[in-house]
Amino acid sequence: MPTYRTKGIVIKYSDLRETDRIITVFTANLGKVQAVAKGVRKTLSKLGGHLDLFNIVQLELANGRNLETVTGVQTVTNFSRIRTSLSKTSQVYYLTELIDQLVPAEYKDTRLFDLLASTLKILDSDVCDDEITESLLAQAFKVKLLQLLGFAPQLNQCGQCSQPITTTGSYFFSNQLGSLKCRSCWDSKNQGTEIALPALKILRVLARENLLYLSKVNASQQGLAEAERILDNYIKYIIEKEPRSLRFVAKVKGLAKRS
Repeated sequence: MPTYRTKGIVIKYSDLRETDRIITVFTANLGKVQAVAKGVRKTLSKLGGHLDLFNIVQLELANGRNLETVTGVQTVTNFSRIRTSLSKTSQVYYLTELIDQLVPAEYKDTRLFDLLASTLKILDSDVCDDEITESLLAQAFKVKLLQLLGFAPQLNQCGQCSQPITTTGSYFFSNQLGSLKCRSCWDSKNQGTEIALPALKILRVLARENLLYLSKVNASQQGLAEAERILDNYIKYIIEKEPRSLRFVAKVKGLAKRS
């Protein structure tokens, strides 16, 4: 049976029979790949912890009729800091679910893999040592993922009349247009969310700057929460449902506020 090697990130798995699993790996050169990991749930399995969620792994796969089969695996990075932080873990569950939901099967773009891998590495580093930086990184990932997939939110002009959006006045974000709308074009009958200036500034910075710039961003809790709400509602509109992990993120944030 022919085999091949690829590097990827484990983004999802489901149990199969008594000891097997079907894993979904987001690879650098093949996009999303599903494969059967036989016996992985056995105590002494050689595949064992290598195929834990969010690991970056080097895989050896055998071609199958419907699914590939994992014949070998080596962990490249296991992100131990993410695993010991509930808030970081919840964010990564959400971000990997977005990859699974938004990226079409067999869609290949190394920039998407690099985006996810870079986000995980920064989240696992000293750069992300507080709640605001964690959230900024998550929102930046969403913006850049949308940009790479052709859903970039238009943040510089009205999506209806093309009027430039300045830093004064009031504006609304239309999920249908994927764009801001000026007050003149906004119709209260249309679904749209008013966006305050701090949130708009945050979104523009996230769209423009690279991920490592985030530690320099001065963001308020309120502005960041509004930017997050705008992005999450836009994503829900695109995929036509609420991502399951979104509730997990909200629950973890609620626990943090009460502690």
